Amino acid sequence: LAKNAEDEFIGSDQALQIPAIKRFDAERDNIFAGQSWAEGQSPQDNEAAQICNLYGACFSHLMSLRVNPSDRIPITTAAVNAAQQIGDRRNEGGHLGDLGVAYSNLGDVSKAISFYEQALVIAREIGDCRSEYRSLGNLGSAYQDLGDVPKAISFSEQALLISREIGNRRGEGVSLGLLGNAYAKLGNLPKAISFHEQALVISREIGDRRGEGRHLANLGLAYYKLEEREKAIAYTEEAIQIHTEIQSPTAETWRKNLAIFRSEK
Repeated sequence: LAKNAEDEFIGSDQALQIPAIKRFDAERDNIFAGQSWAEGQSPQDNEAAQICNLYGACFSHLMSLRVNPSDRIPITTAAVNAAQQIGDRRNEGGHLGDLGVAYSNLGDVSKAISFYEQALVIAREIGDCRSEYRSLGNLGSAYQDLGDVPKAISFSEQALLISREIGNRRGEGVSLGLLGNAYAKLGNLPKAISFHEQALVISREIGDRRGEGRHLANLGLAYYKLEEREKAIAYTEEAIQIHTEIQSPTAETWRKNLAIFRSEK
């Protein structure tokens, strides 16, 4: 159930994403009961460890969207331990990256970076370019949160290069968005807008509604800083509509921004 919902959510058909979220929410108790059972058995049972490992891997996108980070951490930690027990280096790296995201969501960026670095080492050891891209992108985002924009740009540029080499369009869009945010922090708003516009095109091409909403919101912020209020409002309204449709908690953040934009019009 969890894997089917995850596959539908990250698929290119955006019409399936809302039903996937609803299916995950409806089956959440059953999914977590199965994970809890597998975690309880895994120290003595490699088959249970494999199941515990797969629980961490098969619905990471939906879990990051629908489960609080404090609740994700024990599930993902158990998945890391299970992956180590059965020698699954690829999923071990993926779980470490997910742990980093959870700690980043909680505001512990330094701890997040530590997990991202561990994930990056594994990705490079096993030659997993997709996971390497993800780790580089996560590091770019983390250093941006710390205010170290040069490091953020360096990691994001590496992530962009790899995503293009392997044809990962979703990853390319994410990397472009990270670069847009970094240049916005440097005050280079025209360059930031250019990156966000490129990212927006990709998200619409592949049906990535979450990414589309994020890039629209970032364009709204950039135009607000340029004092182009009409554009800022229009982009933010589109972002709110999408985040509301996919039931993203960040919709409330953009509503607050929109209120500010309108009050200063």
